[in-house]
Amino acid sequence: KSFKSNIGFSNDRRHRQQPQQHWGGQQQQQRLRHPPPDQKSHRGAPPRGHAARSHEQNERYMNDWHQAYNNLEQMGKVPSSSSSTPRRSSARRRTGNVRPQVAARAGRRRTAAPSARTGMGGAGAAIERVSLGSARGGRGGWKAGPEGKSSSPPIEIRSSGRNILCMTVQGDEAVVGSSDHALYAYDLGSGMQTRQMYNKRNGHKEWVTCACHTSDGRVVSGGMDSRLILWGARGATCHELSGHTGSISVVKASDRHPVVLSGSYDKTVRTFDLRTRRQIACFQGHRGPILDLDWAPGLAVSGGRDGVAMAWDVNNGSRIGALKGHKGHVTAVRWLRASSDGSEEQEGYGGSEASIFLTGAQDGHVRVWDLRAKREIANIPCHVNKNGTGAVAGLEVSSDLRTVASAGADRTICMMDARKGFQIRHRACEHRDFIYSVKAVDNYVVSGGGDGSLYCHSMTEDRVLWGVKPLQNAVRCIGATKQRLIVAGDDGSAIIYKFA
Repeated sequence: KSFKSNIGFSNDRRHRQQPQQHWGGQQQQQRLRHPPPDQKSHRGAPPRGHAARSHEQNERYMNDWHQAYNNLEQMGKVPSSSSSTPRRSSARRRTGNVRPQVAARAGRRRTAAPSARTGMGGAGAAIERVSLGSARGGRGGWKAGPEGKSSSPPIEIRSSGRNILCMTVQGDEAVVGSSDHALYAYDLGSGMQTRQMYNKRNGHKEWVTCACHTSDGRVVSGGMDSRLILWGARGATCHELSGHTGSISVVKASDRHPVVLSGSYDKTVRTFDLRTRRQIACFQGHRGPILDLDWAPGLAVSGGRDGVAMAWDVNNGSRIGALKGHKGHVTAVRWLRASSDGSEEQEGYGGSEASIFLTGAQDGHVRVWDLRAKREIANIPCHVNKNGTGAVAGLEVSSDLRTVASAGADRTICMMDARKGFQIRHRACEHRDFIYSVKAVDNYVVSGGGDGSLYCHSMTEDRVLWGVKPLQNAVRCIGATKQRLIVAGDDGSAIIYKFA
């Protein structure tokens, strides 16, 4: 299966879009611009039939689908698309599909000023607020959310209009990776685009699936073209980190060392030296593609489609152990640490917070592992109910290490108490669609759904503080600092919130 199918894309390249609305006509013009592989191929591209090119079959399928639908439209078999707005529409745009109490208010988005350089502009659309009744936050900051008295109007960023798949935030800069093969950097204060990272010779030739910042402000990105690329701190200069032979699914860089860790559909985890731009080690052992990884100082853990989680010693390049127990793909892994990139070497390294990690899988279970004992110490059915199971979409840890939050395809957020054997302390069920992204900031966790909704949860008070609907389609990625929140997804745009 292609990487696109794994992250939840349906064959029509949009989140669960239905063919009964606004297809054909102007929509027809928004197909992928590059020709099929039998007409054109890029230098160094993987051979036909390779996993990194499996998406091309989906593209040809969609071209045929569009043509067939247009033929039906001309024959009068389906309603004609007469909307003057070329933007993709969906049945989910109806406010009532988010929550019964949704109100279309909360002011107008402040759109970044148009310019030839940024390509942004146009009138902002109204942001929909999700009413939570008595579960409102405080007067300002993260508790109050976008409607707090000290909050600034949200800023809308428009890039190329194509799906945004990944995001990395460092300081006042946010970088998003798009399905148009490029990355875009924005200033979080003004919302203005500062640079576009695309190089026809050395840049990505396919979708950008993951990205991260390095300690010196550079950016490392991975794509479906099997390329791992190191971009300079400015401009569009780049260098390829050679080694992977399959689509890159995840990449993370250390803030303490010039080292980057990446996982791929070639079933390997690799480390690269950013000074020499050469591979340090290649960790082999998984029998399926790597879906997620995380690391603590000197250690790394990975999860794959083979249903196995593996722990690695990054210093000597060896495998510590393979931990089995999940049924289905291991979709999320997380060390029990406040920092996910190994940048904070806390006191007691080698103690509990450096030896315990969590895994989530398709079976809806979250398992806790003790690396020293090389065994499972807890198994929590977080996303299992009478209606079935939901795959774990992400795991986050509070800054005080007391609470672990898991997000699942069953549309729930589970809060587990790390001090009481990881028992489920609270379950939030506000989402009305699959949860695709989750991000923790201090003791708050923000989750994004497939219908464009966004909720902020308190990990100490075990309640939902606020909810908004910034996008019309799936929220694929969330970035945050102490005072800012940025969300992006299938709409091809991003929204920046500022809290005092």
